Amino acid sequence: MLPELERAKRALAVAIAQDSQEGQRLDATRARIEDLETRAVAAIEGGRDDLANEAAEAIATLEAERDASATARALFAAEIAKLRGHVLQQQMRFSQLERGRRIARAAEAVRMARRGRVEAAPIFEGTLAEAEATLIRLRERQGEADAAEAAFDALDAATGPIAVAESSRPRVSARASNPLPPTFLPG
Repeated sequence: MLPELERAKRALAVAIAQDSQEGQRLDATRARIEDLETRAVAAIEGGRDDLANEAAEAIATLEAERDASATARALFAAEIAKLRGHVLQQQMRFSQLERGRRIARAAEAVRMARRGRVEAAPIFEGTLAEAEATLIRLRERQGEADAAEAAFDALDAATGPIAVAESSRPRVSARASNPLPPTFLPG
């Protein structure tokens, strides 16, 4: 696999994971706004204007967070679309290169097959020692290719969008999920 394609896939996975995290933060912020609005109404109905004012200030802060998060999600969506296009383009280029390599191998095999029939091979051109050395080199290359493919598969599994999203999911504590002091509870 080409390094450019690998980097593009990794960047896409990171952008998707960050967008997912931002979406979770946005949902949590919207839920907190709704909760605070409910508490503010209850505070007003209970004659607690001081608590209602505090809730209004907290709601304003959360609405600013919500707007910033929505803007970030829009930016992530644009970046993800751009990266998807880049990955697709790199994959098509890689496929074309692989196809060209296979065609070149087939053409070389045909040329070598015709060589014995069309033109006489010089006696000194191919020796047993050269053939053995070539075989050793081919086996080494195959071993390297197999190791590289296994490493890429492991890396792809470990850095794919799902793995990245799962490993970077934020942990929310009970304190962080409720930004208001207990005095906002109606009653």
